Amino acid sequence: MGVAALAYGDEQRFPLKVPPVLMLGPAPVAVVVVGAGLAAGPILLADERIVAGVVALAAGLPAAALAARALHGLIRRMVVTVPAGVVVVDPMTLADPHLFPREKLREVGPVDPRRPVPPEALDLRMGAALESIALHLADPATVLRARPGRRGGSQVEADTILVAPVRPRRFLQALAVRWARHGDHP
Repeated sequence: MGVAALAYGDEQRFPLKVPPVLMLGPAPVAVVVVGAGLAAGPILLADERIVAGVVALAAGLPAAALAARALHGLIRRMVVTVPAGVVVVDPMTLADPHLFPREKLREVGPVDPRRPVPPEALDLRMGAALESIALHLADPATVLRARPGRRGGSQVEADTILVAPVRPRRFLQALAVRWARHGDHP
């Protein structure tokens, strides 16, 4: 089931790209741990290797649960178009989902890779810079950044938010259609 299938009512969800550093090791390893953690014990038990099967279940199930939880965090990263504007949902970079109201969005478009990231921009791409999107705000917004491993966050003010949807062109098309339907757009 894709991220869009979980959308509520009049919203469209677009998953964010997996940070490249996670694709170099931790994410593929987590997938293997989930698969092996769930399968090894039952396979060993079916082969009547009872002691090894019980040990594999005792070690594999908790490891699979931890790895699945980490992977689930990646699935929850998305940018969402809603009637009121654009919501960025990213528990890895934001303490809470943040709505950027349509009337506060000055422009939404692709990031020019030849230009440096402005210092007033809030970069939520986590290294996934290729074909990313900039939300340019009319006025700076205060956003609550996540603090890794801790509750709460720290407030950051930014007038440009950088995100990296998996399908940036589809996101921009959906946004254009939504705003054309409502008769206003940046």
